[in-house]
Order: sequence, then C-alpha cells, then structure tokens
Amino acid sequence: EPAPYRDVAQQLGVADHIHFVGNHDDPGRWFAGADAFALTSREDPFPMVNLEAINAGLPVVAFEGAGGAPEVLTPHRLGEVVPYADIPTFAAAIDKLLHDSDANADQRRERAARFTRESLRWETYMAQLNARLASCSPRFESGHTAALAAGRTAP
Repeated sequence: EPAPYRDVAQQLGVADHIHFVGNHDDPGRWFAGADAFALTSREDPFPMVNLEAINAGLPVVAFEGAGGAPEVLTPHRLGEVVPYADIPTFAAAIDKLLHDSDANADQRRERAARFTRESLRWETYMAQLNARLASCSPRFESGHTAALAAGRTAP
C-alpha cells in the first residue's frame, strides 16, 4: 500500500476502516465481493475502473465535475453522482446504496448488465470511434477505415 495514502487516512481518522489492497491482476475478484463502488477520483477523464465496476453489476458513487463517470452514471441510472468534494453526501450515497431494498439492487444490476451488453462491447466502441473520426475527416469514412487499419493507403 502506498505510504502517502495510509498517512492521509491516518490524518483523517479513517485508517482503521480502510484496507489498501495494492495492485492486482484480477480486480474482478474484488468487485465480486463488493456491494457498491466508491469512485473517489477528483479528476479522471474516463475511469476504466468505473466501467469494470459497472460490468460487475455494482452501483457507483462518484463526484460531479471530476471526470467522465457522471456522463455514464447519470443517464443510465447506474449509481449516484454527488457534489464535488462533498464527503458527507458521498458517504450518505454509499450508505443509501448499501441499505437499499433487494428489489432496487436487482434493478440496478439489470441496468448495469444491459448497459454492459449494449455499450461496452468492442464492436460498439469501434463503431462510435469510427463515426467520430469520420465526422472529422473523410479519410475515416467506412470504406477507408479498414484499409487504414490494415496499414494500406486508402484509395
């Protein structure tokens, strides 16, 4: 565990409630044992860990204005977005998720599974990326993309 984080936790008086697990090759095992995911990043443009948590069916609590998480969480109702750096509200959102009814938790997991199926597939990502690139330059229109990917010059 990184010493600076342990020191901050100690200063805040929460060190007895936090376990730093370090880096692991298979974070899915940690998600499988969780009830919710707290995305505590203050700035992260597109946190992949957020998507991994969603893929595991976990609701996510994140700060507004701190990156791309709210843009995914809010429209798909995949968690809670709280005012930036409002720790009491952040904690209350986690507590609410942990004490929610089984029926609501089941509905959140189903929304997460649907979002994963519909939005987190490689083909979906590539189609969206190609559409964005094509809007910037004709070099990336559908017929040209395959040639560029293969390393050939487009006609």
